[in-house]
Amino acid sequence: MEKVSEERLQSYSLFSSLSKAQRERIAQLVVLRKTASGQVIVTEGEVGSEMFLLLSGELVITKRLTLYSSEGEDKREKSLIKLKDKDNVFFGEMSLFDDAERSATVTAVSDVICGILTRDQIHALCDNDPEVGYKIYYNIGRTLAANLRKANRDILKLTTAFCLALDRT
Repeated sequence: MEKVSEERLQSYSLFSSLSKAQRERIAQLVVLRKTASGQVIVTEGEVGSEMFLLLSGELVITKRLTLYSSEGEDKREKSLIKLKDKDNVFFGEMSLFDDAERSATVTAVSDVICGILTRDQIHALCDNDPEVGYKIYYNIGRTLAANLRKANRDILKLTTAFCLALDRT
């Protein structure tokens, strides 16, 4: 795979509302990166300025946990989700907004190929074609909103379980 195709980009919700010509312009910007199985793609806590499209392979997203006890700190990693290329997913999109730290670690479970778009590329694209920029950021916003709704549901479940556990003691 030398370059990502316009047709492949169409399968991502991020670009599905764009015209073929707009996707072809974006395809020219995407840089491909191969990552071997077991290698880290993104590290939680680092600052990044690019987002990734999972084009082939499988990856796992993990989050650091710190457990406190009388014996001290116990640092662990919790696997949050496994993603496959057929899922047509993108990650790292929050780095397009600011220089905040990455919220999770992403590791290749198999050999992976990702397409990369940088914040500067997306901003230049937005400056040159505001319609494309609007659609891309709108689609990112929809994804972030869905993720936030899911996180809120998960927090409510955990809070409920925690309160019920406390009531039993």
